[in-house]
Amino acid sequence: MQAPPARVRNLHRRRPLRYKTYDPRTLLPRPSLLGHGTRTMGVKGGASTARTALHLKAPLRRPEDRSTSSPSTSSPSKDAHKLKLACWNIRTMLDKADSHQPECRSALIAHELLRLDVDIAGLSEVRLADVGSLQERGAGYTLYWSGKPSDKRRLSGVGFMVKNFIASKLENLPTGHSDRIMSMRLSLQNKRCITLISVYAPTLQAEPAEKDKFYTDLRNLIQRNPTADKVVILGDFNARVGKDSETWPGILGKHGVGKCNDNGRLLLELCAEQRLVITNPLFQQRDSLKTTWMHP
Repeated sequence: MQAPPARVRNLHRRRPLRYKTYDPRTLLPRPSLLGHGTRTMGVKGGASTARTALHLKAPLRRPEDRSTSSPSTSSPSKDAHKLKLACWNIRTMLDKADSHQPECRSALIAHELLRLDVDIAGLSEVRLADVGSLQERGAGYTLYWSGKPSDKRRLSGVGFMVKNFIASKLENLPTGHSDRIMSMRLSLQNKRCITLISVYAPTLQAEPAEKDKFYTDLRNLIQRNPTADKVVILGDFNARVGKDSETWPGILGKHGVGKCNDNGRLLLELCAEQRLVITNPLFQQRDSLKTTWMHP
């Protein structure tokens, strides 16, 4: 029996991700993934979430492409690697002692990302303690995470799963700002950069002070970012933004569903302030692909 679908959403500055489904082999949700030219944001029927994926031309090259790649010029190189991003609410990376799975969850996640040929995935609800990294050599990925201290109850946690050939080229390791926000910066062609932010927002039932702190921290991080950088936020926002595109022009597309809730209002206000675009409603899809989780 297939597990029930989980949440999804994305947002991204001036660009648009897709929905996710469960993989019955691993009992883990598949990551949101982006096709060329499309960015979508999944919207849930209750406290919905957000995810993002993106194709970019970057000076990064896969190991197998090095022999045929040409030197970088002022115009984009035909050999430049298209960076494929995704995001995934994995719900936990804690392995149960009585689990019958032959591999730990980090290995299962890495192999699924490899199957989908994802370069970098933003992970939500990681639930690992403190800040750290782990290399999955078999699949060729490195996991970076940021969570609460080991002596605290851990229901959040964020991270990135990065292909090793990209991780080896990072000038700085991903930075954990809290158990809900983590960021990393990549160099692109022509001296440009992109900042990726992995987030996990408080749920609809969380205390207002907790929500205010999350959005204040995220807002400050975006504002500290160099203005020339591209910015992509990947994660679970636990927000329903509705479909009122006339009230939120340039932020919300015409293909949303449902009504905006309190978390959705906070997300929309952040997007308006920081010139961000919520991506899923920009693209027309079947109704079955617009929602991935319904509030009980």
